[in-house]
Amino acid sequence: VYKRQSEPSEAGFKEALEAMRSEIEALTGITTSLVTVGNAPWNDRVEALTMATREALLNAAKHAGVDDVAVYAEVADEAITVFVRDRGVGFEPEQVAPDRRGIADSMQARLQQHAGSGTIRSSPGGGTEVRLDLPLAP
Repeated sequence: VYKRQSEPSEAGFKEALEAMRSEIEALTGITTSLVTVGNAPWNDRVEALTMATREALLNAAKHAGVDDVAVYAEVADEAITVFVRDRGVGFEPEQVAPDRRGIADSMQARLQQHAGSGTIRSSPGGGTEVRLDLPLAP
């Protein structure tokens, strides 16, 4: 289970995403472009979203076959939406082996515990887009 390196500042989600991005870049050597619109205070729900985003970014770094990945996060009045996109090799999500639990456990199940969701659009040769949604209120 991922443990963040340090507690985010009181500013919250935006700073946690930036720290996570720096960590993934240092671990994998990829470059990430990160755009965040808005911010949310740090809590268990936002931590779950940050950890799901980390898993999506780490999967892209490991499997997409690209040097750069884009992350876009938007905090609206009622929800936070994050997109992690790459222009890599892509895959067929329905053909992921059952013993490969990163998508199901580290992204989707983590968000479902907080009434959120995670969806993946991908195709061989067409890159991958992961969308993570989290309502701000339980």
